[in-house]
Formats: sequence, structure tokens, C-alpha cells
Amino acid sequence: MPIINSLAADYGDDVTFVAVAGHSTVELSRERAGIWFSPGRILWGYDDELWQTYLVRGQPVGFLISSDDVIVKQWHGNIGEAAIVEHLDALVAIG
Repeated sequence: MPIINSLAADYGDDVTFVAVAGHSTVELSRERAGIWFSPGRILWGYDDELWQTYLVRGQPVGFLISSDDVIVKQWHGNIGEAAIVEHLDALVAIG
């Protein structure tokens, strides 16, 4: 999450970052989420339906979704900042 927090600042209005927690409550997650990223920089999504829609089996998992709701890239686990930047640049290029 610290990498995502930093990248969210770099990509400004070009990319919306949504952190989705599951199997907990917003109240229980709020304090821990504040450790990982700056409030207001990343939207906090909280809906088990998202887990079902994208067939998420566990965390961490990343999705890049284009502005027309197409999944451009998906990965499981930590892939590192360079790979995330490469994927984000590709996403920004296609819109």
C-alpha cells in the first residue's frame, strides 16, 4: 500500500485508486488503512459484491480497469513498483 499511495500522488487525475477491503467492517479497517495510505488520496471501496464480481480469492490482488470498464491487467501478490508503473502507464495510454 505505501507504493500505491505514492503512485496515486504521481498519477493525479489520470487514475482513480480504490482500496477494497473484505471480510471485515469499515470501522475495523479504518485505522489500519490509515497506516498504509494518505486519507483522501485513495478512495476506500467496501463491498463484498466487488470480490464476487472480480472473483477475488484473497489479498493482495491488483486490477487495472479502463475507463470503459474493461479489465486491462490483473495480478496476485506483490509485483513491485516498476511493474506497477509500467502497467499504469499502459492504462493511462489507452484511457
